[in-house]
Amino acid sequence: MSDPHANALLDAVDALTKPTTTKVIQETADGGTVLVAVVLPSLLDQLDYSIRESMGIAGSGSQASVRNMLNGDALFKSLKMKSIIQDWARTSGVTMRHGMTATELLRGWYVLFVQVKRSEELTGFHLKMLSGWAHQIETALNPPRTKDLPDPCPTCGADTWWQDGQKFDRPLIMTFHEGPDMIERGKGVCRACETVFGFRELSYAIECAEGKHA
Repeated sequence: MSDPHANALLDAVDALTKPTTTKVIQETADGGTVLVAVVLPSLLDQLDYSIRESMGIAGSGSQASVRNMLNGDALFKSLKMKSIIQDWARTSGVTMRHGMTATELLRGWYVLFVQVKRSEELTGFHLKMLSGWAHQIETALNPPRTKDLPDPCPTCGADTWWQDGQKFDRPLIMTFHEGPDMIERGKGVCRACETVFGFRELSYAIECAEGKHA
């Protein structure tokens, strides 16, 4: 396949179908802590475990690290995603076997997809779909944490915000996933003026605003 999206498409397939290694903090016998490497199943396999868990059919074999209960909306999107992968595999000629996982189906689809020259538009469509799925799965399995701040918004100065006719305090809220890249990927937002900040940007803006009023 010669279109410019080819390598990116393979990366997107790998992001959904290959296991990943992460590090978690564990306590030691002497009361200390240590970083331990943990291998997680692929995102699609984690999704499958969570769907089965949500339906009460996962059984005792599902790993605790991926036993995340999906809410109704996430479960619907996840089942739709698996259905689309099955359709792609079937129409591309993948030999379907009973019990095949979404990971097996998607990798089988990719092998056949790249054997035929495709338009950049079609390849780009699949790339966008796969990249969006990875984000959806990560969000469903590991929803971001939120924390509101007592400071007024450094942009609009508001210390209250409104929703559905009700007034609330603390308009600033931080959204983040815990981990080594929390600062880089975390976001802050003012629920009064809808200004979005990076973590460092928000911290600096609050410090500057406090300096002006000191």
